[in-house]
Amino acid sequence: MDNLAKRLEGQFGATLSDHFVKKASYNHSMDCLEYVSVNDITVSDRIDDFLTLIKSYDQSEVVGFKLKGFRYIFKEIIQPICQLDDEDFNPLIDVMKNLFTRVGDDVFVDKEKRTSAYRLAIEITKRDRVNLPDNLNIAA
Repeated sequence: MDNLAKRLEGQFGATLSDHFVKKASYNHSMDCLEYVSVNDITVSDRIDDFLTLIKSYDQSEVVGFKLKGFRYIFKEIIQPICQLDDEDFNPLIDVMKNLFTRVGDDVFVDKEKRTSAYRLAIEITKRDRVNLPDNLNIAA
């Protein structure tokens, strides 16, 4: 997969930072938190009012996510319950960025290993004909 930095340099002679760091970032004006695991061109696929999936440029795999509405949740739910001031939102941004960086790293870092582990587990359940007990009720 071509790297965005290489494309920009080749086409326009522009250079980006040499070191890409996977981390969540918060955009105040859009009230969204975004995590992207690749330094490349991406395509956004809005799922609903809260979640947008970020896909590779050819849309063959999910490489990140965007979550909207944190300020809204703070203003409508957290602030009244905890009797917080507007300024109390800013420290929460750092907490959210750290949390979602960890979540993103867990989800996207070794995706191939994780996927193969789940496939193996599914194969084992098929091979051994593992079934849930009839009296076990599981709600979606």
